[in-house]
Amino acid sequence: MSEQVQRSEDTTSTLIHSSAVLHETHNQFNAVGATIRVGGKMISKYARRETTDKFLIGLALLPVSKKSTFLTSVMEESTKLDKKLFKKWIYEFQDCYK
Repeated sequence: MSEQVQRSEDTTSTLIHSSAVLHETHNQFNAVGATIRVGGKMISKYARRETTDKFLIGLALLPVSKKSTFLTSVMEESTKLDKKLFKKWIYEFQDCYK
């Protein structure tokens, strides 16, 4: 009987230790996941900024007659910008030159 009690105590202590390790691992996993999500958001944000900067610099450097051709080619090649936002920019740009 005392042997079974000892095995039960050993099993319980092993289970408690394993649970603590699992809990700590879970917390670390959540922290790494949060860091990866924040990093992904930052990369996306700076990629959008870079694309927007290139777009605005290109617009400023092109003559007025070539700007509509430029906008069409940029829209076809752009995969980084949100298409709705990009279309809104194009419509606003076209309204300025009507």
